[in-house]
Amino acid sequence: MKIKNLFTGVVSSERADIARALIRQGLCEALEPDAPEGEGVSKLPPKFNAATFVKLDPQWEVAVLGDHDQKVLAIRMTLGSAVYSYSGQPKHANAKIEWDGGGRFVNGFGRAIPESILKLYTEQWNSNPNLRDPYGEVTPGGHAGNEIMKSMLDAANRTSLVSYNPVSKAVGAAVGLAQSLGILPRLD
Repeated sequence: MKIKNLFTGVVSSERADIARALIRQGLCEALEPDAPEGEGVSKLPPKFNAATFVKLDPQWEVAVLGDHDQKVLAIRMTLGSAVYSYSGQPKHANAKIEWDGGGRFVNGFGRAIPESILKLYTEQWNSNPNLRDPYGEVTPGGHAGNEIMKSMLDAANRTSLVSYNPVSKAVGAAVGLAQSLGILPRLD
């Protein structure tokens, strides 16, 4: 729908629902007749009908993964065609790392593992030490590594900003040119 902003005079084409809302608020006026309600709204093709949408529920299992050389006990979640596994310590299986504005599960599933599956995994973990993943040890909340990486990144950023800063070099060159042409006074 084509509308005109009453304050700036700008003419623009907006979706019909947005245009109607702006007109109701007295911010714009319509420049062409309004389409009937619901017209102009895109609709999904029938094969994408929401009624045919199938909600996927994760399927959980405790499994022994690996080949004949190295076998590892793991919790496996199948979600549609995607398969995820966790082979760390049971005490960290449902641990979460949280920060301001968010957080994540350490297990990599993006959700808590059901208690029945976790209980079975813990029993198997305790009774089969030879199936424990030597690389599956996870320490949630181990922020020391994050702090070290942050300090290294900060140091690299400081170094790169001091050694090469194209904005300050461009400003310095422009000021030098303006001073040599007499546009700016020299501050010496």
